[in-house]
Amino acid sequence: NHITEALENPQNKFSDKYKKVKAEIVEKQFLDYFKRVFGDGAVYHTSVCEERGTKEHDILIEFHDYILIAEVKASKVREPFFNPQKAYKRITDHFRSDSGIGGAYAQAITLKRIIEKQQDIVLYENKNNKFQIQDISQKIILPLVLTLNQFGGLAVNTSLILEKDADEPYPWVCNWHDFENIIVILEYLHKRGQDFIDYLVWRVENHANILSSDELDVLEGYFMDSRLKESIKSSAAFFPPNGPSLIDKIYFEKHGIPYDYPNTQNSG
Repeated sequence: NHITEALENPQNKFSDKYKKVKAEIVEKQFLDYFKRVFGDGAVYHTSVCEERGTKEHDILIEFHDYILIAEVKASKVREPFFNPQKAYKRITDHFRSDSGIGGAYAQAITLKRIIEKQQDIVLYENKNNKFQIQDISQKIILPLVLTLNQFGGLAVNTSLILEKDADEPYPWVCNWHDFENIIVILEYLHKRGQDFIDYLVWRVENHANILSSDELDVLEGYFMDSRLKESIKSSAAFFPPNGPSLIDKIYFEKHGIPYDYPNTQNSG
């Protein structure tokens, strides 16, 4: 945190360049993660513009009948004050800013609305390269917000402070570290791109009913607890942070260390 504060200090002449390079690296890393999940089965677009040279959207992915609009944010976590009222305002101000989760969600929804108004649409990637999306009425558009840092429960359940229209979906929010581990879990369970999409759809539909501080706990519950998909229809689901962890089991197995993990029925 101290190094980041020093590098991003506005008094340093290189601070803007540092932020720009950091954002580019984070975006590229997330794109590489998506490619590990979907492989050649998806079409990937970066720096997507609604019109040539207009405001960019970070990543757009076409996978079968799904369109993923992912906005990437590399801003650091804003630490709250001890005063609860000031702390809440500080957190919500950052959440709703252009560099926060809420601001990223608003960007994704803007592009979603533009796309879904048409049956076929022409967009531009890398600012100038034209591409077309067809048969939009047959596709499902999912908004994603990807962050460099971990924002805890505020990211796992954005319904706590997110401002959105009732007819718009919640976003799926995930940080760099969790996405990397999600890929490890998917590979361990022999899941494919469609399995991941099914999880995203389920997450978005049940977003407000999920109580957790860690996306990995939610993913683990989805794939390992066969009762979850039914029980969440009638009540909120809580994922405790202190239970056995699938990602820990995978780690210890790789190092030949026994790990006590309960025998749960795999829903896959």
